[in-house]
Amino acid sequence: MNQLSPHLETAWKEFRENGQLQIVFQPILRLESGQIIGYELLSRASSGSGQPMAIDELLTAAEALEQLSEFDLFLLDRALDHIGRLPLAKMRFFVNVIPSTLQSNKLAKVLHNFVERTRGTIPLVLEVCERTADPSAAPWSELLEPIRRMGIDVAIDDVGSGYAGLNRTVEIQPNWMKLDIGLVRDIDTNSMKAAMVASIVTFARKLGSIHLIAEGIETQAEFNTLRDLGIEYGQGYWLARPLDRMLEDQILPLGKGPKRPTSAVSFDRYGVALAGFLERICNGHVAETAMALDACNTIEHVIHARKIEVFRVVNQLAYSMTSEADVLDSEPYPVPDEAFGVLRKGQEHVAQKTQDLSQEYSLLHGCLSSVKVPILVQEQLLGFLYCGFSKANQVRANVIVVLKGFATAIAIGIMAQRMIEQGLQSQLLSPLPQSELE
Repeated sequence: MNQLSPHLETAWKEFRENGQLQIVFQPILRLESGQIIGYELLSRASSGSGQPMAIDELLTAAEALEQLSEFDLFLLDRALDHIGRLPLAKMRFFVNVIPSTLQSNKLAKVLHNFVERTRGTIPLVLEVCERTADPSAAPWSELLEPIRRMGIDVAIDDVGSGYAGLNRTVEIQPNWMKLDIGLVRDIDTNSMKAAMVASIVTFARKLGSIHLIAEGIETQAEFNTLRDLGIEYGQGYWLARPLDRMLEDQILPLGKGPKRPTSAVSFDRYGVALAGFLERICNGHVAETAMALDACNTIEHVIHARKIEVFRVVNQLAYSMTSEADVLDSEPYPVPDEAFGVLRKGQEHVAQKTQDLSQEYSLLHGCLSSVKVPILVQEQLLGFLYCGFSKANQVRANVIVVLKGFATAIAIGIMAQRMIEQGLQSQLLSPLPQSELE
């Protein structure tokens, strides 16, 4: 059993004692027509007070406590129960399972109960997700054969990353393959990614029995490239966001899927969300990339925007802090002089009708209005929080209020991380001298 960090231990205890679970529907569309061919069911966790909780963190905690398969089965059972309660649900549903759960004797029982309860009328696809690859596991064919006999299809998730390689594909012989978001992101400008996807398309066509789904499509350029490469199906925010219910319409206008109001701010969630984010910082959740991702995910529960990002500013160049690469190794975007001058003064920069950061960045993410809120530590500009909307004139005062709160919290986290790195934990409550920031 591995040691849990204080943050994960607190999160796990809170969820086990008071947590809530919501199942949402991510539409999967045929790229040529916009026809919905199915939904992936996703789990959204929250604390007893309604504060969003990251499922990945709960899975990490369960893994450390050697309860990963049990927790995964719990999530699967809740998703299947949700499907079974839908009136006349004839749509195909995709549900996730981690490799180690396939070895559990309880999995067959959970799936059998679902098939019996629905009389086999609901097409189900079991997505084998990447998390671990257990070398001691039985052959894939032995693990999956009982599932296939129930009439359940098998999909490989995260193709193109980690363990989801060609060997696993050959062993599993899936009905569906889902391309990892890492392959999809910026595929329109990355010839190597395009070549890799083209080879996967050729591979699937030669076999003739594998359907391909691209995950995480966020721009029209990505959509166009994937469709031109021969990808038949896709999902992602550019097509349609996860929803709390199935849609009556079976065909969606491509790129105009049902999205939440772009300028709406949920102030009833703001205080709880910000307090939770600050609590995680206080518990040591201050590594920059993880903290930036946490901030973006948390803000998405409060502001319904097209794009939310945290940037580090170095020499008037903006670097994404959510990139898995080192900040300075990620692609920089120039900050226009006007915006840079405003941010250095500690003021937000609002663009209601013009593009933001650079024209290329805005077009990439489909943002026509935006706001940048500075992240400052003792008057030094460290970076900024960016929030972009798909329509013009969408930046409102309440949006800026929310972003300022999170920008301040991020600044606190950055300062805390610097002090931890310098062995100054005992001085975290003391003012940080300007010399320490240089």
